[in-house]
Amino acid sequence: MVPYADFNLLKFPDKDAALAKIMDLTMLTDILPTGFHAALTAGVKQLDGLCRCAGPVGLAAAASAQLLGASIIMIGDMNQGRLESCGECRLCSIDLTKHDRLGEQVASIIGESTVDSVIDAVGFEAKGERVATGPPSC
Repeated sequence: MVPYADFNLLKFPDKDAALAKIMDLTMLTDILPTGFHAALTAGVKQLDGLCRCAGPVGLAAAASAQLLGASIIMIGDMNQGRLESCGECRLCSIDLTKHDRLGEQVASIIGESTVDSVIDAVGFEAKGERVATGPPSC
């Protein structure tokens, strides 16, 4: 059961064609809107910004920042594979394993250690083991 499914869901006329593009459809219905909303909420315009986490939502936020006109987009992560893929997208990568040098890394890119906008795109524990803590308390 999906609340309000009568107006926010679409039925695809060709199920096989939809299933062939299911990953693209997932990107358009969840990941991209989340990243775009993050960039919009962070006030990304023609400024520089830092996006933490080069996962799907972080990359969608970085792409959205490009669409919104950001001149310099830095994306940080602890995963070296993700950082390497940032270069393919013309993003400046920041190695977050070097915590004590974050300001220096930012300054080496834009000339100062502060940025205009920051997006934290970490959906859950980004490093280490997840510890079961029981049900959340209110």
